Amino acid sequence: MDLRLFGVKSVEEANKALPKLIGRHNRKYSVAPSEEETAYMPLERGVKLDYVFATRTTRKIVGGGESISYNNVT
Repeated sequence: MDLRLFGVKSVEEANKALPKLIGRHNRKYSVAPSEEETAYMPLERGVKLDYVFATRTTRKIVGGGESISYNNVT
């Protein structure tokens, strides 16, 4: 949405217009859930999110240990 359509010319005016814009957006695009029960589950104790969302790759040492190869690039 172009804020100029609302006569917004500053950050302060944009902050004042934002609740109205959010309400309009929600009325237009919101969808009622097909089931009332939540799909979210509590995180089990001991789960480390750093491991869950980590990307793991393999590197190899080449040339007698002086260089590292990553994605076949030394």
